[in-house]
Amino acid sequence: MTPDHDVPDAYSVRNALFERPVTWRLQAGRLRIDAGMKQPVHLDYADIVTMRLVYDPKRTEWNRQRCTITVKTGERFTIASVTCLDVIRIAPQTAAYAGFVRALARRIAAANPACRFVAGKPAWLYTLMLAAPIPLIGVPLAWLASVTGKVPNFLFYATALLVIAGIPWLYTLIRHRPRTFDPQAIADGILPR
Repeated sequence: MTPDHDVPDAYSVRNALFERPVTWRLQAGRLRIDAGMKQPVHLDYADIVTMRLVYDPKRTEWNRQRCTITVKTGERFTIASVTCLDVIRIAPQTAAYAGFVRALARRIAAANPACRFVAGKPAWLYTLMLAAPIPLIGVPLAWLASVTGKVPNFLFYATALLVIAGIPWLYTLIRHRPRTFDPQAIADGILPR
């Protein structure tokens, strides 16, 4: 155990069914990544320039989160909050993932105060997510209004559809918004509960 509030010094995840588990180990001055048969990768905490935490749901993994760290060479490494058990089952490792990521963030901040700690999607992708519904909904609405000539009735139904479909979309947008975070005290909304 590390001195980081009794957080385990290792975290293992299996990213896909036919992949070997990847084990991430917190060591003095560096992070060790063991990926099955490959040679372990050692990353000095001081060489990590960016840590990004993203809410990244997939079809069967609604509460999936991922932590991507970028080193000075531009190479990226990703830690997921869920592990693949078999063909059908995906298991969340919420508590272990959150504890490990908190401890990793503190160690990176201590070794490299210039590191950027960011949560959410990149700004360009977030802007695209905001703008995507406009042509997807606006173009068919305009065409239908011009064909039928019944703009007021159509606008009522379009508004109702936007409200119903928009609630999950707004929730996702709120979770994806780009923002910085304090590595010493990561807010509850950034890591899974």
